[in-house]
Amino acid sequence: MIRTVKRAIDAVIEHLEANNFEICSSYCTCCNNSKIQKKRTIWSREWLSRRKEHGCYENLMMELALEDAEGYRRWLRMDTEAFELLLIKVTPLISKQDTNMRKSISAGERLSVTLRYLATGETQSSLSFQFRIGQNTIQAFSLKDLWQFPQCLGALDGKHVQIVPPPASGSLFYNHKGTFSIVLMALVDAELNFVFVDVGTNGRMTVGQLTPPFLGKRVGDRQRIFNYRLFRARRVVENAFGLLAARFQVYGKPIFTSALNAVHIVLATCVVHNFLRKRNPGLYIPAKSIDAEDFCNKTVVRGEWRRAPADAFLDLERDRQRGSQTSKYLRNVLCTYFNETSDVSWQRNMCLLH
Repeated sequence: MIRTVKRAIDAVIEHLEANNFEICSSYCTCCNNSKIQKKRTIWSREWLSRRKEHGCYENLMMELALEDAEGYRRWLRMDTEAFELLLIKVTPLISKQDTNMRKSISAGERLSVTLRYLATGETQSSLSFQFRIGQNTIQAFSLKDLWQFPQCLGALDGKHVQIVPPPASGSLFYNHKGTFSIVLMALVDAELNFVFVDVGTNGRMTVGQLTPPFLGKRVGDRQRIFNYRLFRARRVVENAFGLLAARFQVYGKPIFTSALNAVHIVLATCVVHNFLRKRNPGLYIPAKSIDAEDFCNKTVVRGEWRRAPADAFLDLERDRQRGSQTSKYLRNVLCTYFNETSDVSWQRNMCLLH
């Protein structure tokens, strides 16, 4: 986990170069290969040297920590105790040595810049002004018990994470929605933890070879019950993706960086999600924030995460091929199990929802 966060911090720091306003450098063009190179014109702006006196980390964040716990949580999407615990874990990996010329950026500042970016998706120039850090510096830095679905490690699904297409990538990252993306495939357990994550496949990926629901007009009560239990278990991964989009606004627009850095950014949000969910689940996932069932009224109450932008994640294209014989056989076995061995009292009423 900690090394993933470290790589993510490095990737985010590099990614923030995307909207470079050139506070500390000027560009020149290399004629032979057209690559952009940076030439430092001055060592540092004077206002950057007053980071400790007026920077966001030493001032606003400290004020929020002492005076406004809720404001601090909104600022970084975590409370002070969670931040300090995470800082202790990553400090050995992200700390830099002071030099004779100047003091290094502290681990706390590096971590807070990264978390602020993940929480808001702000540009490099905005973060540079807030934290008084030069942009050149920033760029370098059990389902069975809870959901009544047996023999299941978790719910699996994938989403498109929209990116700005890398140069000369052509249609490599083009997806069926007409945008460019990489794919986040995740396995989520019953408590909304990401237990397996694969990121980076190009946008042409489709979903197939998964247990299909029963479809058609001749679906009977037994099949409807299976569909209900299947969709009920799958809801955990929908809630996890929804929380990810709602808590980390970096997904609010296409990520502007290299495909590799985009992978590290996505992994970072998954790791921080797990950390916060385990550290303080009541604060990170308050009541009404995720989809929940109302058995009395026979409805599903939609979670507040659905207020996030609808295009934060895009659904994968469904494979049009019919399910394999093995998946259909397993579906029939589970259908019998749900109707006879492991039926629950509310399923006949709730299955009408599906």
